[in-house]
Amino acid sequence: MNIRKKRYLVPLALLVSAPAWPPAYVCAKSITLYGNWRAGFNGSDRDDSVNGFTDFRHRYDVRWTPLVTGRINLNADVGYTNNWVRDKGTRQILNPSMNIGVNNDIFAFGFDSYMVLNSLDNGPDRTTTAWNVDLSSSWDRYLWPRLSMSAGQRQEDIDYSGSSRPDGDSLYSFATTSAFWEWNRLDMMYSYLLAQTDDSASGSVYDQASHTAQLNYQDSFWDNRMNFGFSQHYYQITSEYTFDQGATPRVSVPLTNGRAGNDFTPLTGALPANAALVDGNRDAAAFTIQVQQPANLAAQTNFNPIDRLYVYTTKDNNLLLADTAAVTWDLYTSNDGITWQRIRENVPSSFNSDEFRFEVITGSVQAFFVKLVATGWIPGLDIGVTELEAYTTPRGGAGGSTSKTTQHKTNLFLGVAPTRSTNFTYSFSWDQADYTGVNEAETEQIVHTARFNWFVSRYFNPSIGFSDVIQNYTLTDDTENRTYNLSLRSTPIPTVDSTLTFLYGEYYKNSERNTTNYNINFNTLATLYPDLTTEFNVGYARYRSDLDYDESDSLYFRWVLRSRLRETLSADLTTEYSTYDAQYEIIPPSHLDHGGVTLDSSGGSTGQTSLNVSWRPSSLLSCSLNGVSTYGDAQDTAQTMVFTADYLALRTAKTNLMFNYRFNYSTRDSDTINNFGFVWGWDFSNFFILRTTGNYVVSSGVNSWNLTTQLTAKF
Repeated sequence: MNIRKKRYLVPLALLVSAPAWPPAYVCAKSITLYGNWRAGFNGSDRDDSVNGFTDFRHRYDVRWTPLVTGRINLNADVGYTNNWVRDKGTRQILNPSMNIGVNNDIFAFGFDSYMVLNSLDNGPDRTTTAWNVDLSSSWDRYLWPRLSMSAGQRQEDIDYSGSSRPDGDSLYSFATTSAFWEWNRLDMMYSYLLAQTDDSASGSVYDQASHTAQLNYQDSFWDNRMNFGFSQHYYQITSEYTFDQGATPRVSVPLTNGRAGNDFTPLTGALPANAALVDGNRDAAAFTIQVQQPANLAAQTNFNPIDRLYVYTTKDNNLLLADTAAVTWDLYTSNDGITWQRIRENVPSSFNSDEFRFEVITGSVQAFFVKLVATGWIPGLDIGVTELEAYTTPRGGAGGSTSKTTQHKTNLFLGVAPTRSTNFTYSFSWDQADYTGVNEAETEQIVHTARFNWFVSRYFNPSIGFSDVIQNYTLTDDTENRTYNLSLRSTPIPTVDSTLTFLYGEYYKNSERNTTNYNINFNTLATLYPDLTTEFNVGYARYRSDLDYDESDSLYFRWVLRSRLRETLSADLTTEYSTYDAQYEIIPPSHLDHGGVTLDSSGGSTGQTSLNVSWRPSSLLSCSLNGVSTYGDAQDTAQTMVFTADYLALRTAKTNLMFNYRFNYSTRDSDTINNFGFVWGWDFSNFFILRTTGNYVVSSGVNSWNLTTQLTAKF
């Protein structure tokens, strides 16, 4: 399992040896010239502020897309970017790339290559070169398999000239082959991957070999009144680390089952699946961290130890100017992806502006799932997250270690409709994995889910459901989550839809019941008038521990009124209120424990009322008003108001000019902010576009201004 390391990438010679300039008859149709220039200015009346020029960016691109043949396409591009940011210096990027594609009735061939040269004033220079070649079958014959092969390399060289750190380079090489076969409702897939990462900076070599196989079958019977599905998945990966004696290499830990979402209660609950968070793509956004929203980023580590997490972001230049230190994280772990434990608060984190990633130092962590929860944000800036990666410093004997992961997963689905008014569904999942090597472990997850629906009439539509999630481990306690629920839905009249839900849950650890919880929820949605709707929701939840005296009760209420007063005027009113009461056991220090049980209690209430009004009297003017009032003894009492207005002062086929105003007031800091801005766009020819934005902010603390102008050219 050794891919020979190449210090040079031969396919890139195709790009270098390409003709310096194509024939004249090709230029007019196939060459595109692109340029972009952007400058930023800001200032304020603070005594210590620096006013004036803040950043300047210019980028140039030459794209060549000749019409070779109907079956062959070629795309070549050379881009140059120069970014200057005040107090941070200059970053220069040269980025040539080329793509060749060949398609016919027998095969499809593709070749991609690119090079990125980064030069920084206040950091190491970095050169990245990569190539990738793909070959796949294009035939469409009954019972013939579809075959594909691909291989590639990615080399990165870092130049630390002028510093005490030694230069470093890494080379990633891979080769993979796969086959896909289908027959009627049955399909099968097999894939083999061989990869190697050679990192000279850490003196380590990481080899991987993986096998992936999958079988799927789906069918329906009795005029689709019965549906059946079955799938079997097999995955095996063998990893080998070798490193120099005394070296402390940092090795990537494979992540699976990516999850992401906003969750205000991060201690409990499963997050929505997000495969893009761990798909290896560092360019495409997988999730967005919004200001004041508790973003949860989770992935499955399969009990592999980690000591740091990298959160990659989109290449947003605003991050280079922003206060990235304001972003903070809490670290959570879980054995089932449902019940979480917060193991560290405000874990050390820094932003790597060269790689556009947050580097979170977790310390030594070993769990089935890990999760980062955002607890601090950059004011006024959302952050696009592209990828989550985990790393560890491997431990093993005599300069290396070997590990092997074998996973089997079976899924079964059955859906039956005995009558037109009844429906039954059942799903089963069994996931078993073995981990050998430095960390020996076995895991097993068994999931049963069933639901029965009965449509008696529009007045009475009951459904009953059950779910059971069993987690068996060798390194930690076995757990089980059982949930029973009953739902009663009624539509007494076409404009009213109501649902009453009862839920009962049990949590077991090592076959012993630990906790129980009850939940009752009533929700109704009604249309009062053609342009007036309302929604009412009330819920009660109770939690009780079987092992101690911990218990809690909570009540939740929410009412929403949505109206469209006129075609140009709409308003929404929302009122929310919740209260809770908890009792818990206090465990005193051993030297103060005199026997008996000490109980304490806590409780409180929170409420919020918000009003949103939107008014668009014409196509030129639009206004909105948002007011929020919070109250309750468990939170600060405050009122905030935001008013915005946009006026399109000028609009022609080539020019548009818009003025905007924003008023913000909050009793939390008793500050009033007035923001005056404009956006001006001018397409003054078929080749040039000019865009300028600016704003002036007046507040009780400080006044500031910002101006950005951008010119784009395309020929």
